[in-house]
Amino acid sequence: MHNKTFNLDNPENGDYDKAIAAFDEAIRVNSENAEAYKFRASAYAAKGDHDKAIKDFTKALSIDPNDATTYRERGYSYSHRGYYDGSIKDYNRGLQIDPNDVGLYNNRGFAYAAKGESDKAIADYSKAIALRPNYPTAYINRAYVHSREGDYGLAIEDCTKALSINPDYATAYTRRGWAYAFKGESDKAIVDFNKAIRRNPNFATTYDGMGYTYAAKGDYDSALRNYNKAISLKPNHAPLYVSRGDLYRVMGKRMRAIEDYDNAVRRCPNYQTDFVNHKMYKFIKGQDAVNGAINLLASVIGIPQGKNLADFLIHMIDNPDKNPAGFYYAGVHALFQNDGVSAARCFKLAMSFGYEDSAKIQQHLENLANRT
Repeated sequence: MHNKTFNLDNPENGDYDKAIAAFDEAIRVNSENAEAYKFRASAYAAKGDHDKAIKDFTKALSIDPNDATTYRERGYSYSHRGYYDGSIKDYNRGLQIDPNDVGLYNNRGFAYAAKGESDKAIADYSKAIALRPNYPTAYINRAYVHSREGDYGLAIEDCTKALSINPDYATAYTRRGWAYAFKGESDKAIVDFNKAIRRNPNFATTYDGMGYTYAAKGDYDSALRNYNKAISLKPNHAPLYVSRGDLYRVMGKRMRAIEDYDNAVRRCPNYQTDFVNHKMYKFIKGQDAVNGAINLLASVIGIPQGKNLADFLIHMIDNPDKNPAGFYYAGVHALFQNDGVSAARCFKLAMSFGYEDSAKIQQHLENLANRT
C-alpha cells in the first residue's frame, strides 16, 4: 500500500476504510507512532483524499524525518494536488536519504514532466531505468515525454521495451497507441488501443486515444462512441469533455459542444489543475481544442472579434433585452481563459438576471471559491 509510484494506471482496490480505522486505533494507543501515520496516509492517498494524506505524512515526518519513502509518498500526494514544486522538494529530500530509490526518480520525473521540464523528466526516468533496467513504468513514462517532444519513434521504442518486460502491460499498449496516433499511423494505433482494452477495459485514457484516432480519420461516430465510454469511466475529468466538445464542434453540433465545455469547467473541480496548469494534459488535447472552445463560446455569446470580455459585459448589462444565458456562458468563456474573477462576476450577473439553472451557477461559484 505504501509504495506509491506514478504510472497513471487505475488505482489499486482495497478496503481502505478498515485500514484507516485500524491505524486510528494504533495512533490512539501511541500518538508518536510514525508508521501508523504513514500507513494511514497511504490509505487516504489510495482513496484520493490527498489533503488528509499530506497531513498524516507530515506528522510522520515530524516524528521520523529520515524516512525516504515517506517523502516519496508525500511528494506523490503533493503532485496529485498540483503542487509540483513541493513534490520535487520532497523527492530531493528523499534522494538525499536514499540515492538509489527508483520510485523517487520516477516520481520526480513525473513532477518535472507536469511542469513542462522535459529534459529533467527524461533524465530522471533514465536514472530510474539505469538503477532497475527491467522497470517498465519508467519506460512508459519516458515514452510519454518523448511523445510530447515529438520524438514518437523513441516513445514507441520505450513502450515496446516495456512490453518485452511485461507483455500484458495495458498502459504500455495505450502509450504506444498514442504515439502511433500522433505519427499519423492510425491503424497501428487502433490495434494497440484494442490490445490495451482486452487487458484493461476500464482505462479511460485508452478510449480517449481511440476517440482521438477515429476523429483524425474522420470517423466521427466511432470517435464519439469512444469519448462517451471514456467519460463514463472518468466522469470528473475535464480534458475528456473538452475533447468530446471539440468533436461536437467539428460535427457542427454547437450546443452539445457548449454543454461539454461547461461540463469541463463545472463538473470537474480540478479543472485548473487537470487542464489549465497541467502541461501533460494540455499537450494531449492541444491548444487548438481550447481555442476552439473559446471561439465558439465567444460566437454564441456575441463577443465581437478583438473585443475583451470586460468591455462586452458593460454592453450586455446596458442592453434592455438582457439574456441571462449570455452572462452564464460568458462565465464559462472566462474560465477557459483562466479568468476566475470575470467568471465569478458573470455567474453572479446571470443569477441576478434570472438564469434558470441556479444549481449550475452555485456549482461554478463553489469551484471558484475552492480554487488554489
